[in-house]
Amino acid sequence: MLWSVSGAVRSSSAVVEIGSYLGRSTVAIASGVSGAPIYAVDPHTGDITEAQRGELVDTYSEFMHNIEAAGALHKITPMRMMSVSAAAQYSGPPIGFLFVDGWHSADAVEEDIRNWQPYFADEITVIFDDWQEPEVSAGITRVLSLLPHVVGSIGKDLIFTNSAEVKHLPIVKFASRYAQVRQASEKLRIADDLLRAFR
Repeated sequence: MLWSVSGAVRSSSAVVEIGSYLGRSTVAIASGVSGAPIYAVDPHTGDITEAQRGELVDTYSEFMHNIEAAGALHKITPMRMMSVSAAAQYSGPPIGFLFVDGWHSADAVEEDIRNWQPYFADEITVIFDDWQEPEVSAGITRVLSLLPHVVGSIGKDLIFTNSAEVKHLPIVKFASRYAQVRQASEKLRIADDLLRAFR
């Protein structure tokens, strides 16, 4: 999905990834992009499980090795810092695609959007990873007014966009249909509960 969405970003816009870790998603984004610069934001101090264990980890060299091995080095500008600091220093084009996979706390998710939203292009797609985790969904809820319309989810990714081109991507259409089916099933469950209450 990241490959498809990043391919729909105009070359006059940028892609920003918050949370690159070892570069797997970065490479997926780079493989789809055709001209838009990619800014990969990560302090490279390990993932959340390593941090919680108090481990001192430096993932930067492995990240750089992986994107170089994928032939994507020329497309990517690493920003080795926390998201808030990166947003304060950002000087690239308006952002057409923001992929949020940083620290999974409600406060961090909210900070990510509030700090990067001023750079959004007129056509913007925002995808949150692990959106079903309670802290992540709580953070998203706090900033709904700053986001474009939600079109649906695929697995652990929740998609918001106002880009007509992104909305017409087959995988995004699938996410939209999935969201409609889920909403319909929730309504049916509510109706069943009401019917049972009157029996």
